Amino acid sequence: INHVSYQVANYAKTRDFYAGLFGMKVSEDDGKQCRLTFGDNILIARNRTPAPQVDHIAYTIANWDKDKEAIGEELKRRGLKPTGDAKSSFHIKDPDGFDVQIGGKDQ
Repeated sequence: INHVSYQVANYAKTRDFYAGLFGMKVSEDDGKQCRLTFGDNILIARNRTPAPQVDHIAYTIANWDKDKEAIGEELKRRGLKPTGDAKSSFHIKDPDGFDVQIGGKDQ
């Protein structure tokens, strides 16, 4: 997993909870959202409505930079209708309509 994106009513409360309880490292805090890093994974807490909900889950694909065009074509072949510019990632919908992001390490 690359990251999980949370839509929350108060990102600062979420930030403080996860940083305090689990020791997640806070970065890119802009007053509306932040990244909470744990191992090679990221939890992104964002002030958004409706809240709370998981906005999307992102997966890192090995060899993304080398294979991204082929990955995009395979997603299309499977009828998944990828969106995005392929620089860093694509977004698709899973069978239940959840947003799934796939791409390189720096999404």
